[in-house]
Amino acid sequence: MVYINIFRKFMVMVALLMHLKEFAESYIDISTINVKSEDRISKDVTPLSYEIFIETNISIKDFNGMVLMYIKWTTDSKKIYLHTHSDLYIEEKQIKLRLSKNINKVSSKNVPVLRGIRLPKKTIYVVHLKEIVRQGSEGVIEIPFKGKILNTAQGFFEGYYTNSSTLAQESYLATNLKPNNARRLFPCFDEPEIKVPFKVSIARSQEYIAVFNTILNKSIQHPVLKGYRLDTFDTTPPIPAFSLCFVISKLQKSEEIIFLDGQTFYSIHIWNNNISHFFLKNVQTRLTITLKSIHVFFEDSLPSSKIDVFIIPEFPTIPYVSSWGILCGRESEFSNNGFFEISKELIYHWIGIWITPNWWSDEPLNKALISFLATEIVIHMEV
Repeated sequence: MVYINIFRKFMVMVALLMHLKEFAESYIDISTINVKSEDRISKDVTPLSYEIFIETNISIKDFNGMVLMYIKWTTDSKKIYLHTHSDLYIEEKQIKLRLSKNINKVSSKNVPVLRGIRLPKKTIYVVHLKEIVRQGSEGVIEIPFKGKILNTAQGFFEGYYTNSSTLAQESYLATNLKPNNARRLFPCFDEPEIKVPFKVSIARSQEYIAVFNTILNKSIQHPVLKGYRLDTFDTTPPIPAFSLCFVISKLQKSEEIIFLDGQTFYSIHIWNNNISHFFLKNVQTRLTITLKSIHVFFEDSLPSSKIDVFIIPEFPTIPYVSSWGILCGRESEFSNNGFFEISKELIYHWIGIWITPNWWSDEPLNKALISFLATEIVIHMEV
């Protein structure tokens, strides 16, 4: 089986990595190793699914939100532990908890919330309840939150570029929730092994377009905010919180690329700043060849049927952001005619998002595996 051969080859590479420090560091992002193990949260409560509402305000660089977490108790408990960064403001008096026999039925009981407390020196928020909730109970906790839009590519951030047609400065909003920055965007269970469905709605100025991990389900005039639209997207498959991604921009969308390879269907859009026809076709060609090669190599298709690719002229801090159904990158990175970097970023959709490490400390090994597989795929490409 292909996975057995991959594993054997990878173990050979791991042995080399252990003996060649400089070689190892070229494949491993050391910054991801420093995630503290004590930031694990209690498993008294586990998530079943999320509904998230994000309202952006680009003029004052902040956002408001509401998260509805459908949860289940694995033990009797009076506490709910969540990951929440100190940058995120939570009004504890507005937290609500409703219990029901089944999350799809009308809630049958409200449980009073006594208080919410941040643990010292940790990104953990504890919701204290007035009474014990019994093992096996299900319900929904409703938490409103507020945050700041950052200027570095962590969490929810803002970037800028020069419009190639008007020469005006344009701004865009994007998320980068790796490795453990989902807690900067909303209260959640921010651990890589926890995968559940997400349903997301985004309020944005009508001058912009919002793109999410999944396709747009509906878009309406915002019922309250003048000049805003409210976009609701299809529910994701079960994915970890750090895989959520959205981009809000004025970039132009290229014509849709669709190819069907056996039973595999992909829809690709390239969002760009009026790049040349030659540049666009070059990127399109490399994306389609790479996706087909990865599909053949893994003998399996990616559950996501679409990929939105954002080519951003002045993408800050990092060359790429890869997430479920979305790939963002600096224009200079896409101008490279090679296949290796694009292969790495697309392989991450299989290994890293679809198949995730058990804990953050496993991320360097995951990166090494991705680089190894990208090399194998590029070597066998017929281009």
